[in-house]
Amino acid sequence: EDLSRIYKTIEKILELINREYPNMQCVVGIGKSYIGPQNIRISFKEARTALKCGKGFMTKEKIFYFEKLGEFRFLFELKDSQAMLDFFNEHMSALLEYDQNKHTDLVLTLKTYFDCQCNIRKTAEALFTHKNTVIYRLRRIEQLTGHDLSNSEDIFQLYLCLKLMIIIQQPVEEDE
Repeated sequence: EDLSRIYKTIEKILELINREYPNMQCVVGIGKSYIGPQNIRISFKEARTALKCGKGFMTKEKIFYFEKLGEFRFLFELKDSQAMLDFFNEHMSALLEYDQNKHTDLVLTLKTYFDCQCNIRKTAEALFTHKNTVIYRLRRIEQLTGHDLSNSEDIFQLYLCLKLMIIIQQPVEEDE
């Protein structure tokens, strides 16, 4: 109950700031709650992680909670690792290059397909396109990535890469 009250207070403060300074982009990262001043540094680090991850989500949200980051809580820690970049490039480079060179939206199609629980009809509706166009794009994605979108392991790898893309494509910021 106390955390809920604190979160509502933070939301009100942020709302006041945004109303008072409409041209200023104000967002907040919130770490987990700990007991004792020795844990302030941990909570601050979590708050920064929540903020950095949240800014990569491209949402209208203004408050990002470390506790609600899900898989990003640990994926963000791998941000600069060569292993992450290698994995991502291994699975996505052909698709990204194709989109860039041919001016297509295969990555968007794949993301939307996953967002629509791998339902072709819903994907077509979300993309405002014909069902057969989605089927064609999904086949092209399979050809370019070498993954089978009916195989759960392949789906997982591509889904993970879409999550990694949010982290990888964030602009590099200097630590404060």
